[in-house]
Amino acid sequence: MLEVARILARQKMDNFCLRFVSFTQEETHPIFYSRLFKKRLELGLVDKKDRYLRFHTQQLVKNFLKQFWRLISTGRSYIEGAKLTFEIFKDDLDEREQAYFSYLLELLQELKDPTDWIGRTALVGSTKYVEKAMKEKRDILGVINLETIGYASSRKHSQLIP
Repeated sequence: MLEVARILARQKMDNFCLRFVSFTQEETHPIFYSRLFKKRLELGLVDKKDRYLRFHTQQLVKNFLKQFWRLISTGRSYIEGAKLTFEIFKDDLDEREQAYFSYLLELLQELKDPTDWIGRTALVGSTKYVEKAMKEKRDILGVINLETIGYASSRKHSQLIP
């Protein structure tokens, strides 16, 4: 990416604006997680900065996610993992927490197998960049994912993975 920027910087281009944004391979889908945040806020589980208002809720969410990912890693679907985890924790949930986790189950209904999350719960791109662009009401014309350049190279060991 730096090489592309270096070459383009040497060109004389009037009225041309090009931004380089570094993207990760996988990030959360801003709309999916925005819905979850709005629900947490609506139910009074978090403040406007998405900080849990009760230690009990924070610990439940932490343990719920830990158990959920443990079940997913055994090959269960997202919805199956979420339902089983909900059953494990349902006696510990208050009314608002039950409403939140029920909402999460609704959102996960569409995810039949572990590959269904692509484009629904996660994206290739920058969540923070998209959130900021949406707040500023900026149009994003497109994204060029330069991550694949290293993978497409025929030169051995050209892609360094930290």
